[in-house]
Amino acid sequence: LLRYLKKIFYNSVAELRINYYQTYSSFWGHYSISVANNLYGKQQAAYQDSLFALIDHTSWDYRMSQASYYIWRDTLKSKEIYKELLEIEEVGTPNYAMITHSYSRLCHHQKKYDEEKKYLMLSAIADTRNATRENASLQSLALIAYDEQNLADAFKFTQSAIDDVISSGIHFRAIEIYKFNSIINTAYQAEQARSRSHLTTFLISTSIILFLLVLLVLFIYIQMKKTLKIKQALAQSNEELLRLNNKLNSMNSQLNDTNNQLCEINSIKEYYIAEFFDVCFSYIHKMEKYQNMLYKIAINKYYDELIKKLKSSALIDEELGALYTRFDKVFLGLYPTFVSDFNALLKDEEKIILKPDALLNRELRIYALLRLGITDSGKIANFLRCSTSTVYNYRTKMRNKAAVDRDEFENEIMKISSTQEI
Repeated sequence: LLRYLKKIFYNSVAELRINYYQTYSSFWGHYSISVANNLYGKQQAAYQDSLFALIDHTSWDYRMSQASYYIWRDTLKSKEIYKELLEIEEVGTPNYAMITHSYSRLCHHQKKYDEEKKYLMLSAIADTRNATRENASLQSLALIAYDEQNLADAFKFTQSAIDDVISSGIHFRAIEIYKFNSIINTAYQAEQARSRSHLTTFLISTSIILFLLVLLVLFIYIQMKKTLKIKQALAQSNEELLRLNNKLNSMNSQLNDTNNQLCEINSIKEYYIAEFFDVCFSYIHKMEKYQNMLYKIAINKYYDELIKKLKSSALIDEELGALYTRFDKVFLGLYPTFVSDFNALLKDEEKIILKPDALLNRELRIYALLRLGITDSGKIANFLRCSTSTVYNYRTKMRNKAAVDRDEFENEIMKISSTQEI
């Protein structure tokens, strides 16, 4: 190949010499990649210098070679040339792929690794669109992904680059890619093994957690059933307590009513005892006066007048009238609303209308005695100086006149309360 190139060099015109220097420069450049010998890099630089002397300084090839030349000599000059080339080149063309790949080398030299990665991606995309199998950008991206511990992308880029190398048959690219393929592949497989191990651990842990969750749900379900039973038992207990409480309140109410009745009865008894003694003393005093009067009549031997006095019922009638009047006053003093309350229990047309000077009549006195707890018709008859049948007839007649249930009439009478303190 070298002899052939030299023959071309000596026997060809200037245009072929340009091709000659370009071919030599590319040859030594590619060879320097696959062989660790700096001498080949110097050979590339020498042929590149010769190429600069012949090539048109306004051509695209010259500008590309110039930009590449200045990467290690004048980074600002190199960047300026690359920017000019990118501005005039259409995105996605083969030349665009070459410019962006070469510019990524400048970014790497300047340690601008994010920009390097960006332009390598642009170059790889352009190569893929143009079906260029010499995809050096993918190799560089694979190395960057490996350095960033992104083994999945590194493995994908490497496999794609290997496929391109095999398809294109480019020897120096194969040597270069095979150098780090084994490293990336080993690291990727190790990462996959770790991932599988982590996945296995995760699945086991998840299974254990799921099993524990099932146990927890079962435990919670059992506890909820127990809690429900306890709540039901508490609800029943509360209902029973409420029932007992209501019953107790009812009993307390009845007890209070009974106590109030007892207090009322005691007060009435005390009041009537006092009245009883007063009536007795008054009656004894009258009997003494009556006895003295009869004694004087007897001493003076007015026997006819004495017999007349003894046969007369005027005194008894007078005393009975006084007794009933006093009873009426005392009773109405204890139950001042008795007459109106009694009439409220009768039909409108059957209400009792008293005479102007009367406090109670016989019917009212019967029920007044009932209200005081004297329920024996015989005792009531003795007090009112009438027969038992008369008392019974009065009571029956009043029940028939009742506006309420006749069987509950006398119970309603017993509910008439005293509204005056004794």
